[in-house]
Amino acid sequence: MAFTTMFQSGSYTDSLGFFGVHRTSVSKSHLAVMGGTKNYVNAKGFALVKTFPASNQQTNGAETLLQFTVYVTY
Repeated sequence: MAFTTMFQSGSYTDSLGFFGVHRTSVSKSHLAVMGGTKNYVNAKGFALVKTFPASNQQTNGAETLLQFTVYVTY
């Protein structure tokens, strides 16, 4: 997966870019932090992605809750 997260406070916007493989068959995956904008230019680090399975439901992955814990230096 590759995506960008944006943080906004008033008119000021920062972002972080992520890239990696999220494996649905395991409870935790790692994604790389691939830079960002404004305060996070040249950011480096990684994110732990934890999957929370839906209780009493069978899904195809489209309705899965994910928790991101990000460790970054900039």
